[in-house]
Amino acid sequence: MAVDANELSAEKAGELLQVPSAEIDARLQVFRRLEAVAEQQITRDGESQIARLQSGGVAIWEIVRELRKLGSVERLESSFPSLSRGDIAAALRYAQNHPEEIESQIRRYEDSLTFRRSMYPNVVHQ
Repeated sequence: MAVDANELSAEKAGELLQVPSAEIDARLQVFRRLEAVAEQQITRDGESQIARLQSGGVAIWEIVRELRKLGSVERLESSFPSLSRGDIAAALRYAQNHPEEIESQIRRYEDSLTFRRSMYPNVVHQ
């Protein structure tokens, strides 16, 4: 990813990983294809324009928020049993490529959760 973002040259990455720069270039091509596939697995939700997985319809921000709570992809897979590893990988790649969008949606949700907790303190909120 650092090579793709021009933060690191293919030659320097090859040195660090102790592989030829041609292998770095090949890996970069695979990475870019995966990025394109990940984007194809995401859809926008009507007026709200919330990014969701096409399979299952789960919002990307929900997957990211849950990952932060659980701390591992393995636990995340258990929390979303209907999603494949490919779905989860696509969601996490999308979130990595659109951090401001995802952070904004998480923040909006958590702000509403804070408000509901203040209005209804005796109700369990998730």
